[in-house]
Amino acid sequence: MRNPNDEMRLENLTAQASGLALMLYGGGAEYFQSMFARDQDNVLWLLSDLLHEMDGIVNRGGSHG
Repeated sequence: MRNPNDEMRLENLTAQASGLALMLYGGGAEYFQSMFARDQDNVLWLLSDLLHEMDGIVNRGGSHG
């Protein structure tokens, strides 16, 4: 990572993805499983987008998409 903005963005994305993962695992899993299927899909889609952007920053030297 060369760009300080990418470092800050990655830090923010990591915090967001970690917070979201708490809802999907352990005690938060009950809440997730009680959601409607469409809402579950949207949460997983959000997590996928966050991880995709993180991958872009880490492996390609910048955000994309």
